[in-house]
Amino acid sequence: MMRTIWSYFILLLGYINTIILQQKPILFNLFIFAWLLYNLISGKLKEKKEGHEIRWILDKSSIPFVLFVILILIQIIFIPYDFRW
Repeated sequence: MMRTIWSYFILLLGYINTIILQQKPILFNLFIFAWLLYNLISGKLKEKKEGHEIRWILDKSSIPFVLFVILILIQIIFIPYDFRW
């Protein structure tokens, strides 16, 4: 539960940074992507250890990850990055 809260918090920080500062923080986005992927995988491995069947369908633990992937794809496709400092 705590990991999910931190995931939402970090995701929110990244998009506040993008909106307010008008920056496209690709490294920050990759960090969040890795964090959410870790949460998804560790949650599924924990389920397997407890003897439950692993479901790779959308469930509550994978919703932040899937939303983030969709947002990143939209950002990469439709928002051009400006690498000037």
